[in-house]
Amino acid sequence: MSFVVQDHCRNCNAPLTQGQAFCAHCGQKAVINRLTVREIVRDFLHELVHVDRSALSLVRMLLVRPGYVAREYVDGRRKRYFGPFAFLVVIVGIAAAAIALSGLVMTGSKTMPIGGSPTPTDAARNAAAFSAVANFLQRHVNATILLETPLLAAFNRLLFRKDGTNFAEQLVLASYTCGMRSLSTTVIVIPCVFICRLTGTDPAYIYITAVLVWFAYFGLAAHQFCPDHGLTAGIKGALAAALTWCASQIVFSVITMGFVMYFLLRG
Repeated sequence: MSFVVQDHCRNCNAPLTQGQAFCAHCGQKAVINRLTVREIVRDFLHELVHVDRSALSLVRMLLVRPGYVAREYVDGRRKRYFGPFAFLVVIVGIAAAAIALSGLVMTGSKTMPIGGSPTPTDAARNAAAFSAVANFLQRHVNATILLETPLLAAFNRLLFRKDGTNFAEQLVLASYTCGMRSLSTTVIVIPCVFICRLTGTDPAYIYITAVLVWFAYFGLAAHQFCPDHGLTAGIKGALAAALTWCASQIVFSVITMGFVMYFLLRG
């Protein structure tokens, strides 16, 4: 890997001398190269054991400036921010624990249609298949959220392929925003669903609203991440989020149908 010689720090703009390994003003590495997956893994491991930045201040910035935060991190201003990948893992862990404790169901339907006139036995197996899938998703909700993150980065990389960003750089944006999505699920969606249960109200509109807000939020993040494209970037970002959500629903439906067929054939 070739190193780029710099005469100033990308984080604080302080002057650097030849052979200087770290900035004397802020402590960031003097040499910052284009982001790669290998560097992502190294920084992730570092963030897990050296948490020296405020996650709360990061959350505050990510509420209104997600794309700018991701762009600054990609451009080399990394010392000032809690790393995106450690942030995602920590928030997803908190969200998974909150979902497990609250009993929030991640799927919206209770059965899959079998076709024709199912017998009581078939209906029971159908319900058992759904229960197996729902239980699996509840136990591994953190894994499903983490798997959606690279998928979102891939869709956004495809839609912004002419912008020169690579997958690792798009993964920074996806990690910060997916972390905020998990956080909003923990502090907003779960309490609202709990209130609906107490009042006997159908919580379906809460799930729908949360999904639509997520599309808009990632559209805003993409607009800020690629400010030169204006409204077009925002539309592409919202489309990438929608494609990721649709792909996830298809995967879950296929898994559920597979369980249904397994339970029917086993009988």
